[in-house]
Amino acid sequence: MAALGGLGVAGLSAWKVVDLRSKVTDMKADMAKDGDEFGIAAAMADAVQARVGVGLWLLIGAGLAAAVCAGYVVLARRQGPPAS
Repeated sequence: MAALGGLGVAGLSAWKVVDLRSKVTDMKADMAKDGDEFGIAAAMADAVQARVGVGLWLLIGAGLAAAVCAGYVVLARRQGPPAS
């Protein structure tokens, strides 16, 4: 269950990264197409900057780490105790 939770967090975070990037691209395209004769709208569209914050990248890493650790624990339990 923990592995599925970790993969779920990583998956939702990755989806949000893709969603944010597509929204920024759409916003820039909308700004540029509302152009005017002086080119101010196109210049403003080029000036817009948006980046994905470090928090989303950390959520992806934490989700993957949780899934890997949970998978390791499950596999270790199936192998039984280590031989002495």
